[in-house]
Amino acid sequence: MAADDLPLVVDVHAHDIPRNFLAALRRNEEAFGARLEDRNGRLFAVHKEGHAHPIWDEFTDVEAKLRDMDRRGIQTTVLSPGPAFFGYRRDPGAAAEMAALLNDGTAEMIEEGGGRLLGMAVAPMQDPRRAVAELERAVKAYGYRGVEIGSDIAGTPLSDPSLREFFARCEELDLLVLVHPYFNGVKPRMEQYYLTNLFGNPFDTALSIADVLLSGMLDELPRLKLLYVHGGGFLPYQMGRLRHGYKVRPETRKNTPRSPEESFRQLYFDTLTHDPAALRFLVGMVGAERVFLGTDLPFDMADGDPVATLDATSLSVGERRQIAGGNAAAHFAAS
Repeated sequence: MAADDLPLVVDVHAHDIPRNFLAALRRNEEAFGARLEDRNGRLFAVHKEGHAHPIWDEFTDVEAKLRDMDRRGIQTTVLSPGPAFFGYRRDPGAAAEMAALLNDGTAEMIEEGGGRLLGMAVAPMQDPRRAVAELERAVKAYGYRGVEIGSDIAGTPLSDPSLREFFARCEELDLLVLVHPYFNGVKPRMEQYYLTNLFGNPFDTALSIADVLLSGMLDELPRLKLLYVHGGGFLPYQMGRLRHGYKVRPETRKNTPRSPEESFRQLYFDTLTHDPAALRFLVGMVGAERVFLGTDLPFDMADGDPVATLDATSLSVGERRQIAGGNAAAHFAAS
């Protein structure tokens, strides 16, 4: 690939855990549902549900993040807080405090980033009224052009009517809604082999998409921009099954006259499939204009060389440019 084939690379799926939030967590472990623990010189976040993950420098240190971006050929990163800190199972007041700290801290990192960092807000989604209020505050204060939410809200599906006001506000503000699995604790029958993440996360994403497609939610919100991470989980590769079910099972048609395939083309996805052939298949289904480059950095399940992955798809130069940064530039530059 020629060096100038991808003049702009924007990572829309990368995480931060700002220092102001870590300081608050030390003071309020019980309410926030996690503690910080030193393990052989590396700081870990240990959550009430049992799982733990390291706090890599790239989560908190802007200079470390920028150096890492340079190594990977990424010009711009859109930060979103680590999903283990969504706080959906916490008291709504504590969750609102967590969201505000994360939104303020992410904005501080963006300010330090010299124009190379952007960000997405988070919100206490278990309390839709608080969620709308924090979303509006963060957008007004910091100009966020996106918001990160879970693929479900502690078991409540995104299509639940209680959340409709929140999504309507996202549509009105023309925000990109990054939908990410809410990873908190080991799932039944996935206790071994790290399957809660390897299998559970893409399953949660696929289930979330299927629910949204069949619920009629997108009929009411035709301009809502939902961006599903991990390449849409398993759903894009089982669309034929969903399409067939819509034809033969009346349960699937009770809330929407639109086929799931038609509604599916309203969604957006990131590139994080860990497989160029799978990514090429996804692009063939929805078009390059619906796919954004995403890595999941700095977690260990990230795509460490997203440009190489995109190159290996053998998509056209124009399609790769669009996915690598063009789509993100168009959205985040929009007023």
